[in-house]
Amino acid sequence: MSSRLKSIAAFLLLSLICFTADAAHIIGGYMSYQCLGGENYRFTMILYRDCYGGGSAFDSDGASGAPFSATVTFFTGSSTVPLSSIELNTPTIDMVQPLPDCFSQSVSCVERGIYVFEATLPAGNEPIHVVYQRCCRNATISNIAEPGATGATWTITITPEARAVCNTSPVFGLVPMLCAVVNEPYSYDHAATDADGDELTYEFCAPLLGGGTDQINPTISTGVAPDPDMPPPYDMVNYLNPPSTVVQPIPGAPAYVIDPNTGVVNGTPNVQGRYLYAVCVNEFRNGQLLSVTRYEFEHDAGFLTGIDEIASGNRLKIFPNPTNGVFNVEMPKSSNVKNFEVKLYDMNGRKVANQSEADGSNLKVTIPELLPGVYQLVLCNGQEIYHEKIVVKPSNR
Repeated sequence: MSSRLKSIAAFLLLSLICFTADAAHIIGGYMSYQCLGGENYRFTMILYRDCYGGGSAFDSDGASGAPFSATVTFFTGSSTVPLSSIELNTPTIDMVQPLPDCFSQSVSCVERGIYVFEATLPAGNEPIHVVYQRCCRNATISNIAEPGATGATWTITITPEARAVCNTSPVFGLVPMLCAVVNEPYSYDHAATDADGDELTYEFCAPLLGGGTDQINPTISTGVAPDPDMPPPYDMVNYLNPPSTVVQPIPGAPAYVIDPNTGVVNGTPNVQGRYLYAVCVNEFRNGQLLSVTRYEFEHDAGFLTGIDEIASGNRLKIFPNPTNGVFNVEMPKSSNVKNFEVKLYDMNGRKVANQSEADGSNLKVTIPELLPGVYQLVLCNGQEIYHEKIVVKPSNR
């Protein structure tokens, strides 16, 4: 089985965890901003939550019984006095299917909460810090000390250099990497996109601490939902070393590494566990650093069980590729080729097409009205799963 196929199968049937038994916690996310002109900005905070086992809803989601409102706090420069705070509206919540849902008896439950808010920044050339803090993390995280009592800080800074050019920060497209198979190579594209076309570089960086475990006084600095949030600077999580460090958060042989130019992560996990990590994308324009966007998440490594393995090298052949939405799929000779479903996912993890196909070693697939871009094609039948990337070209080319 190819490493990518194994990682998909692992997502579905890891014997370890993959979010099936814990109380619900926020398991990752990031902040970004868009300059609307002048000192007016639109901010987006995307958080991910495992939703098995009950637990807290997204803050401000009163309909689901959230005990707290989500508040973000603004700070200017090195000041420890809040500039302002905003109580956020109910987030837009959807169920994320980060990888194909072929085996309904064993799928993860991951929700995405998207908060959007706007603010007018004060005139000046000082950096503005936007902060949201919340406790606590999953107690099953393997690579930090006391994870169940460790909170998080999501923050982004609008630097003076960014303010001067009305910059918009990069955004991440794919949902984060979730599950990998122990002792099998793993690869994941953590690339971001930038509306201004600025240069982006990538590195592993430290997840940040925030909040505490006090539920009696939940809004104080050591409470589970500080309000106001605390000012920078922030301490990093306490990684357990071994096996983890900031630059090598996930134990592996070979070690997990991130390409600084592309954001592609490669590695082979060699220890079963759940690992907290963060990726920072640094945005440059003409050599000047404009922004740093920190994306943190949890990554599981476990053992594959219950799915027939597909021999290495048995890959789909797709032609033409790039395509206009009509393409042929040639199945591997070893395939069972019975009762396959064809599914197509965009780079945000959303399913954009789903159709059943008749038996056969060669399939013709027609999916009209697709926007140009990169998609993930998935074929599965409950015993086998195949996964390839396709490119949809503009209709006039």
